[in-house]
Amino acid sequence: MAEPEDIHARKPSGINIFGITGSGYHHLMPHEMADLHNSGGVPPSPEAKMSSPPETPHSFHNLLGGHHPAGSSSSSPRIADSQGTPEPYSEIWAPSMPRGDEKKDMPRTMEREAKMSEGGKLPKIVEPRGDAMDDEFDDEIFYKKFVGSGIWLVTAILQPRWGHKIASGASLSPSTATTLAALLAKTIEMSFVTVFVSCLGQVLTRRAFIRKAHGMSLAEMTMRNWVIQPGSLITHFETLPSSSLTLLGMLSLTATIAAAFYTTASDAMVSPKLKSGSWEHKELAGYVRASYANAAYVREDCPYLFNITEDIHAAESCMNVQFSGQSYRNLLNYMNMWTNLNQNGTEISSDLKKRPGGTTLLFDNTTMYSSWIETEHGDVEAQFEETGRIINNVTLALPHPGVYGASTLKVNGILQPDDLAGVGEYTVRAGVVSPSVNVLCVDMEKKELAPLVYTTWPNAKVNNTDIPGQKTGWPGWTGEVPQPVDGKNKDYYLNRTVVDDIFRWGPKYERRPPVFQMWLADQWRLSMDLNGGAVNNNASNARILTQLALHEPKMPASYPSLAEALAVYSSSLIMISAIDTPFRHYWDQDPKAYPENVIPAPGFPQPFNASLITQEYTSGHTQPWQNIFYVVLVLVFAINLFCLGYFIMRSGLVTDFTEPQNLFSLAINSPPSNSFHGSCGGGPEKRHLVVPWKVAYAPSANHYFFQDNSPGKETSEGLSTAREYGEPRVSSYKRLSMSRTWL
Repeated sequence: MAEPEDIHARKPSGINIFGITGSGYHHLMPHEMADLHNSGGVPPSPEAKMSSPPETPHSFHNLLGGHHPAGSSSSSPRIADSQGTPEPYSEIWAPSMPRGDEKKDMPRTMEREAKMSEGGKLPKIVEPRGDAMDDEFDDEIFYKKFVGSGIWLVTAILQPRWGHKIASGASLSPSTATTLAALLAKTIEMSFVTVFVSCLGQVLTRRAFIRKAHGMSLAEMTMRNWVIQPGSLITHFETLPSSSLTLLGMLSLTATIAAAFYTTASDAMVSPKLKSGSWEHKELAGYVRASYANAAYVREDCPYLFNITEDIHAAESCMNVQFSGQSYRNLLNYMNMWTNLNQNGTEISSDLKKRPGGTTLLFDNTTMYSSWIETEHGDVEAQFEETGRIINNVTLALPHPGVYGASTLKVNGILQPDDLAGVGEYTVRAGVVSPSVNVLCVDMEKKELAPLVYTTWPNAKVNNTDIPGQKTGWPGWTGEVPQPVDGKNKDYYLNRTVVDDIFRWGPKYERRPPVFQMWLADQWRLSMDLNGGAVNNNASNARILTQLALHEPKMPASYPSLAEALAVYSSSLIMISAIDTPFRHYWDQDPKAYPENVIPAPGFPQPFNASLITQEYTSGHTQPWQNIFYVVLVLVFAINLFCLGYFIMRSGLVTDFTEPQNLFSLAINSPPSNSFHGSCGGGPEKRHLVVPWKVAYAPSANHYFFQDNSPGKETSEGLSTAREYGEPRVSSYKRLSMSRTWL
């Protein structure tokens, strides 16, 4: 075997292809010298130390025309000489390639001998590396990812209402819809991150290929981690100053913020949630079965309990109980409202418009709120100045009960609270007649009312009561009241009073006044015992009401007036009288077909115009401040659009060298750099993050490697370990290196 030649007398036949000078190496430390002495070696000369890194198994010597030293083969690297000096640096990093004159005789694919692995199998290197620079660009995938964020943005802008598509009884329940929206949002977020990271890798890799560009730094390579792991902005904040001020850095920061808040933005702006819409006009229809205030229908609809054929008064008694029960409850709620207002110290205005109204219950489960109407006639002070009397005139109106019935009909398509997990609501403004009651209380003297009191008439038949001096009409007194039409077939309006113009009685108004025995009475007042004064009883309801009579010309601030209380007290009457009645002012059915103006169930449908505000599950925001999330949705869409345009303008995809596996493969097969000196143990420091790197290519070895692009360093053609026996592919590299960049 030939003796090793003197390394000081031999010139290396290889070429230092990386342009690395000896300044990148330092003297051995004392402990390293001791280890070398103990192993029997001799310290290398300074020249050898500066030019020779440790040898690698893939080294091939004298690649560019040299020959193998004697005693060595082309398939094994040379070992250190007898002085312990390793081979020169230029020869160590040359790849294991056959000599140029032998390459043409080598097969395209061959197997190389290797040692047995632990599994007992021989590793094989079979095919040469293809052109990895011209990957196929899948338009369809990027279009789908772009369209997804666009659909989400358009949905947030349009805020579609899902109606019966998302409801408790629908095929898609509210909880499932929310989960599905969150899943789709997360999918769009992940696809956005994937697209942007791919685009970022393409931009940086292409920049590393372009000769006139400054390359890519380690800080720029870490920008992909911002989007994938937003927390890295905090844990590795040292990369921010050097990379965030560039156009690509600011774009990466924007994408990071957009990706981090995209799911939150989707939940606020797109996820279905209950939301009230705007006013919409719609024609509704409800069923009508009877005329207004039809006592026959009310008795029929009342649960009278007893057999009506055996007890002919059972239905009437049931109706009285129904009236009294509802009325007492309405009055009690009204008293409770005023009591709470007084205890809270709330000052009540004398203006009837601003005074509280009453409530009543429809079907014992729906609260109906009454309103004061025609309030211009309720000014007590103005009436006193005009007439000199204390006049308490109020008119109370209730919503038509048929509107509620029409709103719950499926044919009208309004989502009910039960369809919305029990929490929905809706508002209806209907163009229908509203049941109302007018109460007019006038302060009068006894003699002014005498013409209408039977016991004061001449020749009246009266009976004495238990109260001394008090008289009442005999049981048949109503038969002595003159009929509305006299013997000459003329209207007869009874006696005139001084208050005819106030109550609108007499021929002028064509209204006949009532006649009182002692006190006014009818069916509702009988059930309320409001005529108890005629028999001298001491009913509590009459006591409460009479104490509310006005004693001065102004509305009281601490309690309701008599007219207000009576109107609320009687609101149950007008509510019950309006159930299943027409939405118009008249009954238009044939009286011969329905003698009692009662139609069998379900009645006939009657349409009416209405305006509605309904709650539905809507893809939109519920609070004004949530509009800020539009920025996130727009940014994701805009960046996706930018990435799509970038991929379309480029002729294909290059191998992304910012991906960890590609970065490791390229870095492990690249020469060491003096710019990264001292970073192998503790990782790169701040000064290492800004070192620019470019991807260089060795045509003769068909190999790519990292090249330090620091100022003042120029590197000639390089060779490094590459996949053996491959045909050099230089077209992609030349095309990329001659292109331009703007990011």
